[in-house]
Amino acid sequence: MHRHVRVILLSLALLVLSPASIASASVTGWQRVDVTLNAEQTGSLLMVSGTLADSARLPAKVELSVPAGSKLEWIGEILGGPASEDPQVETTKRTVNGSDVYAFTLAKSRKAQVEVTAASSLPFDGSLYTPSVTWRSTEAVPEVRMSVRVPEGASVATAVAGAVMQPSDHGYALYVKSFKDVKAGDVVELAFAYRLTGATTGATPASGQAASGGITGPLIAVVVVLGAIVLVFASRGKRPAAAEDERPAQDGTAVARTEGDGVDELPNPAAERARFKRRVATGVVIVLVIGAGLLIGRMNTGAKTTGDTISETFSAGEPCATATFTISPQPGANPGATAESLFSALRPLTGLNTGTYDFKTSTLVVGYCESQSSEPTLRQALEKTGLLGQGAAAQ
Repeated sequence: MHRHVRVILLSLALLVLSPASIASASVTGWQRVDVTLNAEQTGSLLMVSGTLADSARLPAKVELSVPAGSKLEWIGEILGGPASEDPQVETTKRTVNGSDVYAFTLAKSRKAQVEVTAASSLPFDGSLYTPSVTWRSTEAVPEVRMSVRVPEGASVATAVAGAVMQPSDHGYALYVKSFKDVKAGDVVELAFAYRLTGATTGATPASGQAASGGITGPLIAVVVVLGAIVLVFASRGKRPAAAEDERPAQDGTAVARTEGDGVDELPNPAAERARFKRRVATGVVIVLVIGAGLLIGRMNTGAKTTGDTISETFSAGEPCATATFTISPQPGANPGATAESLFSALRPLTGLNTGTYDFKTSTLVVGYCESQSSEPTLRQALEKTGLLGQGAAAQ
C-alpha cells in the first residue's frame, strides 16, 4: 500500500515539474535587456538583446522573448566586432503568455540578440510620427532599456518622463528610457510623438546641448573685425561738403566752386547725413547676419552633450567604419574638457565623420572613412592627449 502511495506522489511531482520548469531552473538570467524598435513606415524591426553579468560563466543557457507571432529574422551572439562575424545560434521556441521565448546557449559572448519583424509600421498623421513599443518580460531583469530609433534632429512633441534622446549612428538618434527591477510578467512600454523640423542629416538630437568649448570669444572677434571692415566701406560714401567749399548764392542756395564758369548745386547736408546713417545701419545689419550665420554654423558642427555622451560632427556623411577606444580621464576631470582634448586631437585628420565620448563608460567611438583614415592613425593622434587607455576595436 505504501509503495503505491509513493508511486502516485512521484508521478504527481513529475507532472508538476514540466520540461519548461526544469529547463528554466538552469537558465542564466540577464543583467540587462535592451529592446530597440527601428520604426519605419515601410516596415519596422524589433531587436531584443540581453547582456549577462561579467561574472557569468560560458557556456551559458539563456532565453530571449519577443511578442508572440513575430517573424524571426536573426538570432545569435554579439561579439562586438563586424556584424558579419556575429555567429547565429540554434534555438528552441515555446510560446508563453503572449511571448515567443527562444532558448539557446551562449558559447563565445555574454551578449545575444534576436531580431524580428515588428507587428506594425510607423504611424504618421501628416504632422506627427507616433511610434510605440511594448515588451513583456518572461524573467526578472535588473534593468530593461527601451529605445526607439528616430531620424537625427527629430523634435519630440509628446515627451515621456525619464526618457532622453541619445546620439546613434548613420544619421539617427535613439529615444531611450530605462526601467529598473523588472519582474517576470511585467509589461514595459515606450510611446511618444515626434516631428521632423527640416533637414536631418548631421542635425543635432532635440535634447542635445552644446558642450563647453569656449566658442564665444573667437566668434566675437570675427564679428568685430567684419563689422569694422563693413563700417569703413560704409563711411567712404559722399560726405556733406566742407563750409569753406561753399558760398551762398544770391537766392540763398548753397553752391560749390568749380574750375569752370559753371556753378553746381550741392545736395542738402541733412539728406547726406541721412544717407550716411542708412549706410551705417545697413553695415550693422550685415554684420549681425554674418555673425548669426557663423554662430549657427558652429552650433551645428561643434561638440554637443546628450545624456552621458558628448559628440561632435567633423564632416557630413555616413561613416563606413568605426573604432572604439578606451579612455582614461584624469580623476575628477571635467567631461567637457576631456572631450575637447580628444576632439582637438582628431580635428586635423581627414576622413572623419563623427566622434562620441561616453563619459559614463569612458569610451570614445570615432566614425571615419577607411579610404582616408585608419584605426592606427586615430590611435596615434589620440595618444598625444595622454588620455588613451588600453583597447580599441574597429567595426
